[in-house]
Amino acid sequence: HSVLPTMFMELVTMGEEDNQLPKMMADAATNFQRERDEKLGSMLAALEPLSTVLVGGIVAFIAFAMFVPIYSGLGELGG
Repeated sequence: HSVLPTMFMELVTMGEEDNQLPKMMADAATNFQRERDEKLGSMLAALEPLSTVLVGGIVAFIAFAMFVPIYSGLGELGG
């Protein structure tokens, strides 16, 4: 009992009392799926800026790794 949410247990109880258990279970499934989709959407929305910063950092590192040897080589040629 402690594993399941309280709302789910109340829906099961109400469904048993009204002989509407299949309908209540379908309503509970729809509700839990909607909540899951909302939580997943907010989590993905939070990860999007993080992934942008991560990819930007990787691109900056690659650019830095390419340009530092070029500029140091040009400095040795000139001086």
